[in-house]
Amino acid sequence: SVLERNQNEHNPGPEKNLIYDTEIHLYEDGDPVPDGYVAIDFYSEIKVSAGSGYLNIEHQSPHKFLFPINEIRRYDVKPDCAKVLVVDGESMIPDLYPGQRISIDTSAKRIFDGEIYAFLKGDELKIKMLFEWNEQGKG
Repeated sequence: SVLERNQNEHNPGPEKNLIYDTEIHLYEDGDPVPDGYVAIDFYSEIKVSAGSGYLNIEHQSPHKFLFPINEIRRYDVKPDCAKVLVVDGESMIPDLYPGQRISIDTSAKRIFDGEIYAFLKGDELKIKMLFEWNEQGKG
């Protein structure tokens, strides 16, 4: 699932996994993590594609975003499974915009119909809204 920062919006509907009005700070390796926060890897050089993709390289980033630990727990995300990436491409507008920073839960394996997911397709890291379809069509 995707955790995303949007200010001054509220949507209790199907996008219940979105975090709104959350203060996020940039953290660099070695900076102390304030009480009540957790440092999440931020990959500014890895783009999650809403169009054509970029190569995904697994490594720990020296850059971090600080998230309130209560928000991470609220969505049952393990901090070491959360990553912050940058959206590239326009196919997800108006849900996601090019340059927007999003956080993803890399441990999420189950797909819920109509939710937004980041996933690997070959060497490309993609972000799309996924729907469950069967042989008869949308199901």
